[in-house]
Amino acid sequence: MDKRLIGVLGEKLVCKWYTDRKYKLLSVNYKTRLGEIDIIVQYKNPIVFVEVKTRKDNNRAYFH
Repeated sequence: MDKRLIGVLGEKLVCKWYTDRKYKLLSVNYKTRLGEIDIIVQYKNPIVFVEVKTRKDNNRAYFH
């Protein structure tokens, strides 16, 4: 599986995990001049910035 595809899959799974728990998805792949923030979500008041690291092991993708 292509590295880019694995990364996109990991981000989609993490987005689903947060939205299933009632977080509001604010942005995905938010770009700034300093870099990129993978996912930005909000639950009630705090805003959460999420960096997704997806790895491939024996043809299975996983993230942490």
